[in-house]
Amino acid sequence: MKLRKEISGLHYFDRKSGIHILMDEVTLNENEISNSPRIVSIALTNICDLKCHFCYAPKNKETLSFESLKKITKKLDEIGVLELTFGGGEPTLFPNFTELCDWIWNNTSLGISFTTHGHKMKKEFVEQLIGNVSMIRFSIDGVEPRYSEIRGKKLSDLLKKIEFVKGKIPFGINCVVSKNGIRELEKVIELAISISSENVLIIPEHLNGVFQLTENDWVELDKIIEKYDSEIELLVTHEAANFIKSKTLEISNPNEFLFSHISANNKLKINSYDKEGIEIDNINEIEKYFKQINKI
Repeated sequence: MKLRKEISGLHYFDRKSGIHILMDEVTLNENEISNSPRIVSIALTNICDLKCHFCYAPKNKETLSFESLKKITKKLDEIGVLELTFGGGEPTLFPNFTELCDWIWNNTSLGISFTTHGHKMKKEFVEQLIGNVSMIRFSIDGVEPRYSEIRGKKLSDLLKKIEFVKGKIPFGINCVVSKNGIRELEKVIELAISISSENVLIIPEHLNGVFQLTENDWVELDKIIEKYDSEIELLVTHEAANFIKSKTLEISNPNEFLFSHISANNKLKINSYDKEGIEIDNINEIEKYFKQINKI
């Protein structure tokens, strides 16, 4: 297990099982606490072969280099980050993606998950990931005909890809919930249960950080979570906590540094939709950059 010293106490994380253990009865001195976030999301590339209408990722070909990622992830591990989440763009379009996961898994103690549309995942590709990632998250924002309208691909084709993963690598579903789209979420949850997904991460749609759901949508979202919470683990992004009554991902201290983001143009940001960011020009100064972000 990896240990992270934080405001909330001693945080132990096992990347293979996904188990988090927080000993919040332990009080640490300020100089002992990690300046880094628990999780860093990394946009490996902005390249994607789909054009989903709600996607806010930059539409260009910027891509991080394999060598820079080795240095960055090694440093993140050293300074107390627990997990990496790869995105994009489409992360499976990153050159030598499976080799990257293999290198990080065997040279750091970081957990690795990635979010994908899944249509590029062949059986051989999945086999190369076994033992080198903590979880795969598939983006499913609706069933048919909604899925095909958004992705331009058939949901049935994706479900065949997921069969390559079942029983070999833990997987979950990410569902972006659009305005007036709560009923579609219910269908996705039903699908997730039927294919034995570990959980469903509910992502309320936003535009430049502003949620697009109506007041009635939030009320209905609460009802859906209450209805299915005993059947499958339902997660809701932390930013949505103030809009719903249901439990979201819990933290022991509201000041805990949870997330940060590295974009495909090599900038460290507060989150993926931050327009600014800090250029990572010196790998040894990443912890100092985190201190700056943490104070914003």
